[in-house]
Amino acid sequence: MHPIPSGSAHRTVSPGRSRRPLSSPYRSVSPRSSTRRVGERVFDAKRDLQDAQDDLHLLENRVKKLLKEESLARQKTELARKKAADIKAMKLRHKKELERKRREALARTERLRMEAAENRRRQQERRAAIEQSRDRLLKEKQMEAIDRKRQAKLHREQRGRQKQAYSQWAKGVNRSIRGSTIEGYRKLQELKEKQVEEAEEANDKLVASLVHKKETTIRGASKLAQQEAALLERLKKLRDDQYSAYKELETALSSP
Repeated sequence: MHPIPSGSAHRTVSPGRSRRPLSSPYRSVSPRSSTRRVGERVFDAKRDLQDAQDDLHLLENRVKKLLKEESLARQKTELARKKAADIKAMKLRHKKELERKRREALARTERLRMEAAENRRRQQERRAAIEQSRDRLLKEKQMEAIDRKRQAKLHREQRGRQKQAYSQWAKGVNRSIRGSTIEGYRKLQELKEKQVEEAEEANDKLVASLVHKKETTIRGASKLAQQEAALLERLKKLRDDQYSAYKELETALSSP
C-alpha cells in the first residue's frame, strides 16, 4: 500500500463514510454561522482523525498479515530445502548401499568361485586317494593270496617230508623191532598216533592262522568300502549344496 500523504485533502476515507465539503474561507458569514462552521471543522477534523486511525489500523493489520505470510513462506521454503537435502542425502546413502551390496556380491561370487575350485581340487585329490587305496588293497589281496598259496605249498611239502620221514622211521623201527613183543608194537602205534596228532594240530593252527588273516582282510576291505560309500555320499551332498548356493546367488543377482 502506498504511504498516506500529510494533509486532510489527501487522507484516505474509510469505506461507508462520506465527507462533507469544506466551506470556502472567502464567503462572508455571520458570527453565528462562524461558530457553527468552527464546530463543523472540529467535527470534520475529528472525523478525519478517526478515518486516519482506521486506515492506520487496517494498514497495520495488512502489514501483520503480510509479515505472517512472509514468515510462513520462509518456513515452507526452509522445510522444502531441508526435505530436498534429506532426499539428496537419502539418495546418496542408497547409492552407497547399492555400491556396497554390489561389491559384496562380487566378493561373494569370487569367494564361491574359489571355493568351488578348491572343492573340485579336493574332490580330485580324494578320488586319486581312493583309487590309490583301491590299487593298494588289490595288491595286498593279491600278495596275500600268493602268500597263502606259498604257505599251503610249503605246508604240503612239509607234510610230505614228515610222512616220508615217518615212513622211513617206521620202516626202520619195523626192521629193528620186527622180532619184539606186542608191547613194543603198541608203543610204536601210540608214538605214531601222537606224531599224527601233532602234525594235525600244527596243520589246524596253520589253517586257523590263515582263516584269521583272511577274515581280517575281509573286514578291512568292508571298512574301506563303507568309507568309500560315505565319501561318495558326502561329495554328492556337497555338490547339491554348491548347486543350491549358485541358485541363490543367481536369484539374488537377477532380483531387482
